[in-house]
Order: sequence, then C-alpha cells, then structure tokens
Amino acid sequence: MTIVLARHGFYADRRDEVTTIVQTTPQRRLVEITSGHNIVRTHPPELTAALTAMTA
Repeated sequence: MTIVLARHGFYADRRDEVTTIVQTTPQRRLVEITSGHNIVRTHPPELTAALTAMTA
C-alpha cells in the first residue's frame, strides 16, 4: 500500500499519525508531495512517479 500525503493538504497536520500507520507493516510506503490537496492537478508528474513505483 502506498499512501500519498500532500504536505500542505487537508491531512498535513496528521503526518505523525499517517507515518505510524505506514510503519506498522513493511508493505506500506509513504510518499510526501509538496502540494496542497489537489495533487492530481498541481503535481501530476510527482503523483505519476509514485503510482509507477507501486508497480515496480
């Protein structure tokens, strides 16, 4: 599982909680993108890279 966290998004202040969730299982990965909540529109290359890495 890959969780993408926008550093300036709605859940940015819950980074510690998200990190704890990711660290509970080795198959989980956290990808942080310096973006607001609309990563799809504002940072498509970074999001594409995160999604592509999931299949590698």
